[in-house]
Amino acid sequence: MKSAYPYHYHCKNEETFYIISGSGTLKTPEGEMAVEAGDLLFFPADAGGAHKLTNTSPAEMLTYIDFDTNNDVEAVIYPDSNKIGIWGSGTNKVFQVEDQVDYYDGE
Repeated sequence: MKSAYPYHYHCKNEETFYIISGSGTLKTPEGEMAVEAGDLLFFPADAGGAHKLTNTSPAEMLTYIDFDTNNDVEAVIYPDSNKIGIWGSGTNKVFQVEDQVDYYDGE
């Protein structure tokens, strides 16, 4: 079983996935569910839109198209690993949340 990304949610970007072929498992805050070709999945930009899509077929690729609403710089939260990612405009960084410092630290 393979996933293209860890369980996460966006702070700014909404996503819609259309499953083209294959089958998989979708993890959301409501639990896990099976997905297959023809399914349309929407994830709002908040904790309620957390998601992870995993290919569960031993023989077939899970193929889908991802429509994003915003590709500007944004934060992505990874609840399972307690990380935060900063993505966009040439910035692609991931940090452990506990590495947080005071706003004026070093100023």
